[in-house]
Amino acid sequence: MNIKTLSYETRLDIALILSIIPHLFLLKFPMLVLKLSYSIRPKPLDLNHSIDSFLFDKKEGYCVHFASSFALSARMAGIPSRIVTGFKASKKNMVKNYLIIKELDAHAWVELYIKNNGWVRFEPTSSAYRILSSVDNIDGSTTSNSIFKTINIQFMYMKYLINNWILEKAKPRDEALNAMLPLLKRLKKLGVIKESYQTMEDLLQNAKTLINKDKIENISYLYHRVKYSSKSDKLKELKEAIVEILK
Repeated sequence: MNIKTLSYETRLDIALILSIIPHLFLLKFPMLVLKLSYSIRPKPLDLNHSIDSFLFDKKEGYCVHFASSFALSARMAGIPSRIVTGFKASKKNMVKNYLIIKELDAHAWVELYIKNNGWVRFEPTSSAYRILSSVDNIDGSTTSNSIFKTINIQFMYMKYLINNWILEKAKPRDEALNAMLPLLKRLKKLGVIKESYQTMEDLLQNAKTLINKDKIENISYLYHRVKYSSKSDKLKELKEAIVEILK
């Protein structure tokens, strides 16, 4: 393989991997040797020396224990580190664009500052020697595999659709959106279709290549003024601008 023939992005990826290998070996190898176990119900730790207690005594913990130990080890080795917390849901809990995120999906990981690469994400929990709790993924997502779980996910998705339908019917008339409908129909014929996740601003940005840029920017301004301002004094002007652009 001739590295010169690879794309710039691929070469960056290779450089990044090569740059972090020493850090992975330095920090994760000792954690593997210690044979730490992952458990969402670990034995109580000595709170006065929680990291030492986790690494050398109890050897059981969840993502926060793995992340804090890894981050501290990195700092002791002179590598800037920070702990990041959030949620890491499993795609097994996903139906179309609906993703179920539960309290059990809370997760913690670490970012190391690698020279010339900036902050790089590391997953210390993956170094667990064994899993003592029932989880789908050692990297944080916790779900069970059963027909009941599948039925429950489908039920929650149907409930989500029904709730959205009710809210859609109950919400006040959207004057700004109604004014935009003729323009949206014209754009659809031109191949510019508004996706459910797309903002009006994003859609109008895409339309600038098909319709006069200045007129589109004016419509965008008027739309957002009507939509989000307490004073919708621009509604008539918005409708007139759309009629003008459709001529």
